[in-house]
Amino acid sequence: LQSNQVVSSMASASRKLHDIAWQIMSANRNYCNEARINAFGLMVHSKNELDINLRESFLAASPSLPPSNQKIREDIVMVVSVATNSPAYNAGIKEGDILLSINGKKYGSNYRNLLETGAENENLNLIILRENTKYNFELKPEVICGYPVQPMISPIPNAYADGSKIFITIATLNFVESDQELAFLIGHELAHNILHYKGRGLSEVNAIP
Repeated sequence: LQSNQVVSSMASASRKLHDIAWQIMSANRNYCNEARINAFGLMVHSKNELDINLRESFLAASPSLPPSNQKIREDIVMVVSVATNSPAYNAGIKEGDILLSINGKKYGSNYRNLLETGAENENLNLIILRENTKYNFELKPEVICGYPVQPMISPIPNAYADGSKIFITIATLNFVESDQELAFLIGHELAHNILHYKGRGLSEVNAIP
């Protein structure tokens, strides 16, 4: 299905950018004093936040779960990306995990608020479902620069910053020859956000795969 390819491609791009960006945002936290945030290295998404034409392909966002025709809750939240060497990564959370509760609370459309509160309080408890088994995780955040890096669908290689986020087109990922080139682009746009825009940044939950 074409919708599976679209969802899978965007999720894959998000994971690549998230992984590289985490290292850069962590290493440069002393230079973004006005935009530092508590973060866990998680990028999550809900089925009902997808375009209505893509919702049946929601599971294609996981690198480990095969696309399925199984009916799942509209408000279910999946871990789309876990940044390498982040608190979530070190705790053992995996891409494709399904969130069951956040800090002891069952969630709905308020799940981003619950995650943001956990970051502010420097403690996050997640009950996660993985292959029909429940797991309990306790996370403490790391301080990073709060400028989420987001992929955009475009046939033109481009990258830009707006003071709150960094945007990189899918075509750019196909154009660059190495992760080092991609890291240079992210670092360049980070400098724009810090020095030109003097942006205050966004919390981790505003990273949209």
